[in-house]
Amino acid sequence: MSKHLSLKFKKMLKQADFTHADLEWEPMPTSKKEIPPEKESELKSIYRRIAAKTHPDKAIASGTSQEKKAQLEKTFIQAKKAYDEHNWYALYRIAVALDLPFGEPSQNKIDWIEEDIEAAMAEISRIAGTVAWVWYSGDDTAKLHALKSYFQQNYGLELVHTND
Repeated sequence: MSKHLSLKFKKMLKQADFTHADLEWEPMPTSKKEIPPEKESELKSIYRRIAAKTHPDKAIASGTSQEKKAQLEKTFIQAKKAYDEHNWYALYRIAVALDLPFGEPSQNKIDWIEEDIEAAMAEISRIAGTVAWVWYSGDDTAKLHALKSYFQQNYGLELVHTND
């Protein structure tokens, strides 16, 4: 991760408002952003190469073991998800793990990786603002505050903390 992105991520976390954390976590909808034709073509090419090695029908036809079939199917599902999310780096990582040949990444591909990193950081920041995350990662004071906020927001009740 570049130094600029790392500093930007730290700043995002510092600015996160945990006092008004979301009560429910929902996955972020896939972006409807226009994908450049070059990236779309590259994504499709990598995905097809991965699918040629990992598609469940190919595994059945080749007579591989059940364990290997399960592993290939899991990889295929990960590749499909990465393709659907236009995540070039995730597809590239899967392709490298499968020993598919690749040259050095171009500047465009590096830019795509940075876009993927920024999207992941935004999702992490959003998740870090949920009550579930605050409850899981917070100390007792944060958990008490999350609980009070939850009851206030949902039921209009003020919880009173006693040291009994």
